[in-house]
Amino acid sequence: MRIKEYSAAICAVVVVVAVAAGLYGYKLYTGRHISYDTPMGVMFEDVMAVANEFAQEMYPDEDMIDDWVFIPKNTSVRSGCSGDMLGDDNSFYCGSNEKIYGGESQLWSLYAQSGIVGVYFVVGHEYGHHFLSRVGSVAPSRKIRSSFHNEQ
Repeated sequence: MRIKEYSAAICAVVVVVAVAAGLYGYKLYTGRHISYDTPMGVMFEDVMAVANEFAQEMYPDEDMIDDWVFIPKNTSVRSGCSGDMLGDDNSFYCGSNEKIYGGESQLWSLYAQSGIVGVYFVVGHEYGHHFLSRVGSVAPSRKIRSSFHNEQ
């Protein structure tokens, strides 16, 4: 697939899902991968599940993101890409392990500004990195940092 087509898909994921969930107030508790006991952790899990379902419908022959990592407030995780410890103040995609990492503090900051649409936007953005790495526009062993780094 061409990068242009993936860009259109990313826009579609962000717009369609954000509008459905944000403007119409849908709460999507799918039960998939629910392992976090914070409200943002559950929200992140739900947004990831919806993004995967939408991407699977749009591109049934492509690999979806099977696993993701929620970084709870005041904690950090070791990235599968660089090995660096990363805190809850940013979200990113790691091409070498094909995971999206979502930082709780950053997600709450965006939620405070835009509601659930902010969370959908981050997931859509990071999912875009996944599709770009699948078409070879970015080396998969390199961690792709999100432009949504929380500067607060």
